[in-house]
Amino acid sequence: MEYNGLILEPPKDTTYGLSIFENVPQFIRELTAYRLTRGEFGRRDRIKRGIRLEDTDLKNPAQHMVNCFQLIYGNDVLLHSQEIANNYALDIIDLFCNENDWGIAGCASSGKTFSVAACNWALMLVTRLSPGIGLVFCDCEVIASVRLTITVFTPGVPRK
Repeated sequence: MEYNGLILEPPKDTTYGLSIFENVPQFIRELTAYRLTRGEFGRRDRIKRGIRLEDTDLKNPAQHMVNCFQLIYGNDVLLHSQEIANNYALDIIDLFCNENDWGIAGCASSGKTFSVAACNWALMLVTRLSPGIGLVFCDCEVIASVRLTITVFTPGVPRK
């Protein structure tokens, strides 16, 4: 099953062509792969470790996040249910993993909070693996409806 380039099958046990992944569980591999592919921090971390994306099988950061969720939740309703992709949650995960600034608007019970909380939880684990990756703060404002604004703060980078 696939949605918008994200593969929703359980992840295969792979090292993505990196020797640092040989003796670690698949869940830690996926979290680290997310860290290595996510934005400027990932680029700097790859340079520090001498890793070139072209020499690996690393995927889009959102795919690694989806793989983490597959390993945690299995075939739960977060990603798909009854072979129907949860496109709203997957779009939120894709934004969370590939963009720095974004906002979410949507109807009640559409999975906004759960998707962001799941990504935040995984990001907290990644931060534990490597301090300094950044913190995500959720800020809700009520203006006729609820708007959720996500801001990513990276230490050492001035706030605009």
